[in-house]
Amino acid sequence: MYLLYIDESGRPERTDSSIVFMLGGIAIRENYWRNFTKDFYDLTKKFYPNLFPSGRLSIPFLKKREEYLKSLVQPTNLNLRKPENRKNRFYITKTLRLFKKYKCTIFATVAIKDDLVKEPKMNWLYPHLLQRMTLIFNTFLEEEKELGLMIIDSNMPDFEEKITFQQIGYLLGNKLGKKCQSIIGLPLFLKSHFSQALLVTNYICGLIQAYYSAKHQGNRVIKTDYSYIKFFWKDLKALLYGDEQRASRGGYISWYKKKPRARFSGLGVALKRFTSPKGFLLNL
Repeated sequence: MYLLYIDESGRPERTDSSIVFMLGGIAIRENYWRNFTKDFYDLTKKFYPNLFPSGRLSIPFLKKREEYLKSLVQPTNLNLRKPENRKNRFYITKTLRLFKKYKCTIFATVAIKDDLVKEPKMNWLYPHLLQRMTLIFNTFLEEEKELGLMIIDSNMPDFEEKITFQQIGYLLGNKLGKKCQSIIGLPLFLKSHFSQALLVTNYICGLIQAYYSAKHQGNRVIKTDYSYIKFFWKDLKALLYGDEQRASRGGYISWYKKKPRARFSGLGVALKRFTSPKGFLLNL
């Protein structure tokens, strides 16, 4: 069985400065999970020992540690012009090598906000990208002849009920969702300060967001320096499932394996229908 850990990066509203809103996921076999978690914990402790004091830990401290570690993939903490960032870049590189060691697969569904036809809002764009990822993850599971479980970072408690409700409608009431037979039940929500796997998923989301933000800054007056992404992209791309597939319209980018045209009645056609969310999110 595979566990798919999911997190988001950016904000969907146009008023937010982020160029990209996306969902990223890391799939790992359940029998690798414990060793992967331990190795990542040991790696982080080696690089940032001050975050691992001796003695009894508290939930507030875990939250504080998580906040610091999540900030490591911010552009200011990876910027090439700052010598003090070398340690952060090396740490992220070593983390990517752990993914390779444990045969992890990365999933990504991306929305370029300026290219979206419909006004981007959290209440439809997040479920829309999640349903894209559900379909792609199910295709991956079918190839692997495995079952899978989706685990999402819990940081929007009030919104999680809506996500779950819409996911029920998709899996049980939509003809595409009904085909996702390899996914076990509904997504589970977990606080990321309790999960090493969700923490590294945040790293992945930050790097992929940086890659697409760099490509779509356009004529913005104030541009962010994302040049650091070149140090990670080759290793990251090798871990992504399939290839980059852009929707013909609508500003959506997904990574998946495109099947030959003769067999193009599956995932490719299904994702083409995702170019507009109208009528797609079901209410039961």
